[in-house]
Parts: sequence; structure tokens; C-alpha cells
Amino acid sequence: MPFYGDEYTARSMYDKLETEFNSGNSRRMKNAQEEVDRKRYLFLAYGIGLKGIARMMSPMTIWNDYEALVYAGVKIDIDKLFLSLCRDEGNSFISDNILDFIFRGVNLFILLDQGFPTQSRDELNRFIECKVGLNEIFMLFSKLFSSSAENPDELYEIFAILKQKRGCSKKRINKWMKKTIKERLNEPLIRDVFEINPQRWTELGVDTMLFKNRWIEARGSVFITHPIDHPAESLPEGVTVEDLLAFFSDEEIEEMKGEGFVGS
Repeated sequence: MPFYGDEYTARSMYDKLETEFNSGNSRRMKNAQEEVDRKRYLFLAYGIGLKGIARMMSPMTIWNDYEALVYAGVKIDIDKLFLSLCRDEGNSFISDNILDFIFRGVNLFILLDQGFPTQSRDELNRFIECKVGLNEIFMLFSKLFSSSAENPDELYEIFAILKQKRGCSKKRINKWMKKTIKERLNEPLIRDVFEINPQRWTELGVDTMLFKNRWIEARGSVFITHPIDHPAESLPEGVTVEDLLAFFSDEEIEEMKGEGFVGS
């Protein structure tokens, strides 16, 4: 058992630091935090409660002691801690520890609002290798997926890796693709899926026929305006002359009509 005098001194010191911490003065609060960080084990040794000590610890010390604090029953607001460390330690620290923040339950919307993670293939690959959940990956890298849609080969590669390494289902891939073509007319992706490389997308689980009307919208007019360069025989599988005529109005056809295809 510690001597009474030592325990009394520790308690008095703790009470003084608590007063400084609650003073409302940022400089005094920071000084109190630094002192608590240095003396936290001493305070614990003399019976001062861990929850009270943790409340005055600096964000970085809480982060370093995170698992021990949680194990001891201290409740930590991971969102508040994340924002504090963003402010105090900067982007480099957050980037280096982003996976730990995710696994410790940080709100993903807060993460995105602060500009994390970086929308790069390297970062995506790191998340995949560390087995971050698919829901989190699709949410956190939505901008990367959208930008990759401009490069069909890159988007295909991303989905192929997700399928191979994380078990991404055909249903999920098809759902994302369906949403993407509904939101915008992306001609490079539409052509690759429906016209140029339909087989590889089918193997991933994409229903390429979902792209049929979008393909006609993006490319169908050239088979009317330039029938010599684009004869009916070169229409992709699943599209007929009748489909083109049914898709465009009579007025649109008259405006773009070319010789020898629709008729005189």
C-alpha cells in the first residue's frame, strides 16, 4: 500500500490539473493535458480512476493507449478523436493510420468530409489487401469508381480484383453498373460493355443488355447518318435496324437521315 502522504500528494496534483483542464483557457488546458500524459501511470498507481484520467489525456496519448483504454472500459468517441488528430497531427498521420480508424469504427461520412481516403489505386489496393468490408470500399472509393468509368479497362480491372480477392458478387457489380449508366451517358464505358468487350463484362456478372438503349442513344445515330461507313451488318449483337427506328422519333430520323440506310 502506498504511503498516505504520497497518495495525498498525487490526489492534490490531480485535482489541480483537473481545475486547469476545466479552466476554459486553451493554454492552461494544453499544459494540464501534457502533465496528465506524463503522470497518468502515477495517478493510476495511487487509485485515481482511469476514466477521469483519460478525459484529460491528449488525443495522441489516447490514440496510443486506445486498446488498453477500451479494454479497461473507457468509452472513447472515435469520431471526436479522429477530428482532434486531424487538427493536431495533420493529413500524413491520418493517412498512415486510416485503416485503424476504420476498424475502430470512425464515421465514414466524417472520414470522407475530411478528404480521406485518397482516391488512388494504391490506396484502394491497400484497403482490399487489409480486408476492409465491401460496403466500406464502395462508399469510400465512390469517386475513384466514377472516374475509372471513363477508362473501361481500369474499371474492369478494379471489379475483377474485388471479385477475386474480396468475393464481390456479380449482383453487386451489376447493380453499380446499372446505377452508373442510369446517371450519365458515358460513351467509352457503354461501347466497351455493349459493343467492344461484352464477354468480359458478362463474366463479371454485368447484364450487358441493360446498356442497349444507352448504346443506341450514344451510337445509334451514326448508323443513320453514315450508313456507308456503318452498315447494318456492323450493328452489335442484340441491336437491329428496327430497334434504331423504334428508339428515335420520326422527326429525329428525318433530321439525321443518310442515304441508303433507312430508305428514301
